[in-house]
Amino acid sequence: MTYGTIGTISAGTMRNEDLIVAFAAELERILGENGVTSDAYDMVANAETDDASDILDELFDALDAEAPPYCYFGAHPDDGALYGFWVMMDSLNDDLRHDSRPVPSLNDEYRIVNDNYIVHVHVNDHGNVTLYEIDNNSTGAEIWSLV
Repeated sequence: MTYGTIGTISAGTMRNEDLIVAFAAELERILGENGVTSDAYDMVANAETDDASDILDELFDALDAEAPPYCYFGAHPDDGALYGFWVMMDSLNDDLRHDSRPVPSLNDEYRIVNDNYIVHVHVNDHGNVTLYEIDNNSTGAEIWSLV
């Protein structure tokens, strides 16, 4: 499955028209890579209408639904004009604690099972965190990595 790519989708603008174009393009990319057809580009035609804020709300919801595990789509916590997919380490740490495990430490391996997904977390000796999907009960493809 293709998820949104962690990082910036739009920067330096708060104009509805600009955000709708950027968000619709990203949604089309993600859905297209997953073999799903979308009408996201139809929303671009209405970007300058009074419905622009409603269109943005729909795009925010649709993109957030395509966020990788332990990520969200929205404004960066340090810059309200920087939109994209961002990792929620607090949420990951909370799930690890909920499973009676410590916060990830160096060279640790974890498997997290919840209602939405099963993932494997690896923290290497440099403190880099990598999240993998679980495929047939073994570690599968990398979903994201923080270096």
